[in-house]
Amino acid sequence: MAYAFADNVLGAQDISVLRTQAPGTVVDGVGAFEPKLGEIRKAWDQTLGAAEFIYLKIPTSLAIPLGTLVQWTSGYTVAALPVLATSKNTGVSIAVAPVAIASDADNVRYGWFQIQGAAVVLKTAVQVTPTNVPVYASATAGRIKLLTSAGGQILGMRTFNAATVTSTTSTVTVFMDRPKMQGQIT
Repeated sequence: MAYAFADNVLGAQDISVLRTQAPGTVVDGVGAFEPKLGEIRKAWDQTLGAAEFIYLKIPTSLAIPLGTLVQWTSGYTVAALPVLATSKNTGVSIAVAPVAIASDADNVRYGWFQIQGAAVVLKTAVQVTPTNVPVYASATAGRIKLLTSAGGQILGMRTFNAATVTSTTSTVTVFMDRPKMQGQIT
């Protein structure tokens, strides 16, 4: 899976590239147009089809494994989706980390997170039957589970696997359309 931006924007950075320069500065002196925090762009993958990504700020010392569910603040700063007990009924928007992000104690970074289309996400150790199963926030931050939990459903996200995924596999493919936690933002 290798999403690439579908729209023609001069100097657009690759989806997998992280930057340490704050948005609005010129990168490499070439005058390329940089993404702005909260900007949403369309992308395409030969196998998975269309998707959308949002540009967010990654705080120092935050490591984010590939496929981690994240939420963001009004300042577009990401954090792993908290455990179910903390995240249920919050109505917060959710995105998926399309690349693994190592911890960096010295730099705030900026990167793209997926909010629409097919994506690989981390899951709990349960078997997943094929396609179209609702998902819920789990007791492990940044992961999904399949067991029903009051107030814990992730709206706009369902499994998208063609075959059964075993309990020993740590990821599953989902289809999402700008997912949010169940509930309303207060």
